[in-house]
Amino acid sequence: MEGQRIKKTGRPDRKAAQALGDHVIRIADALFTEKGYGVTSMALVASRARIGKDTLYRRYPDKATLFRDVVRRRIDDMLREIGEGDDERDPLRRLKSLGAAVLDKMLEPEFVKLQRIIIAEAASFPELGTAARDRWGSGCTEICVKIIEQAQRVGSCRPGRPDIIARSFLWGLVGDPFYQALIGERPLVTKAERWDYLDDVWRFFNIGAGTGSAV
Repeated sequence: MEGQRIKKTGRPDRKAAQALGDHVIRIADALFTEKGYGVTSMALVASRARIGKDTLYRRYPDKATLFRDVVRRRIDDMLREIGEGDDERDPLRRLKSLGAAVLDKMLEPEFVKLQRIIIAEAASFPELGTAARDRWGSGCTEICVKIIEQAQRVGSCRPGRPDIIARSFLWGLVGDPFYQALIGERPLVTKAERWDYLDDVWRFFNIGAGTGSAV
């Protein structure tokens, strides 16, 4: 699709519209990562995607909306890996799986590059921070909160505010390795290293929030 200009043939059907949207997001993601938010313009995205600017603006009224969708796709890819099931019988096992997926995603080189852009340019473009915060808060943290609530109902997590417990778990897990990745280091390169690290964090989490059961 990148090598051919997309022709206008009237209103696209649903499948074609989805394919076009996926194509635009891939192009925009690559440009934001390569050039940064400030340099990447809507005109550049349209040119690289080989679509008309009118077509792009019909989907995304401004660059902030487009960037928000790029972030949303990144986070949704991660959430899709763990699914949306409600395992009431063993919610803590699902919480640990969520932690593993979050750690993997946040240490991906392309994800780290995107976060560097947000940090570097958010002072000049506040919409960057808003886009990242909104999706993170409404996506990953929300799922984590639901799992904590399930764990509290079955007695495998102590009482307390689920949102605070969820954020404590997520940032206690990813905070240090993610910071290392942001400054150019390569933490937890292998799967074995990540699982060993996750097991250590998980033991401390169970001391503070759990009931002492190992998962």
